[in-house]
Amino acid sequence: MLLSKTDQLLQEMDNLNNSQEVAKNSQGFHKRANELKNINSHLINIAKIINLFRNHGFNLDVVSIFDDFINSFNTLKEKWEEDQTTLLDANSFLRNNKLSSMVSEVENDLHNKWKKHIDDNKPSLNMEQLNILENIPDLTQMVKTLKEHLEDINKLKEDLPNSDDQFNLVITLTSNMNTIWSELSSQNIPKEAMTFLKKAGSYEGIDLSEVTPGILLWLQEHKLTHLCQVRFKK
Repeated sequence: MLLSKTDQLLQEMDNLNNSQEVAKNSQGFHKRANELKNINSHLINIAKIINLFRNHGFNLDVVSIFDDFINSFNTLKEKWEEDQTTLLDANSFLRNNKLSSMVSEVENDLHNKWKKHIDDNKPSLNMEQLNILENIPDLTQMVKTLKEHLEDINKLKEDLPNSDDQFNLVITLTSNMNTIWSELSSQNIPKEAMTFLKKAGSYEGIDLSEVTPGILLWLQEHKLTHLCQVRFKK
């Protein structure tokens, strides 16, 4: 009976010592848990965006950017599985973690791809060009619609997309813009003049050899020559 009570007392003392050790380390574990939760949150957010781009046909290879990060985490995990208290030790994963800069690098690359994706799908036009075309009565209404779409597109380009809806909206807007742009014409505007108006205001511009006497005459008749400039390519 006495031996049994003694064993029980010794067990309780061991439990007490273990509890005291856990209590002593609890603050450290809590701090580490918060650090890891913050890292996990960053990874979840960027992973969602990467998967979104991949689902819409973008070929992305971001593994190499996170190579050192992954290797460092695997080392931390292996030590944790052997002895959980090693999480409290100073370690390179938490001390030298450059996740924020890696995420920023990926986000910048994706943002550039997003802007290029939009520019590649919309017609080659700009607001200055549309402001000129809007002054031609036969084109006013269609050009106003193009300007509204262009404003919406430019707003979408400002930030990274975070949903399928934004990708789908780009598809809708650029499709509408391309349709309107291709149909932009008037019976009162000669075909060569219409071609000039579209090409001259684009990013690529128009070759000087394409500017015919007929185009110059039409521009003079409609008092548009003062809006035209000639520039050399860089």
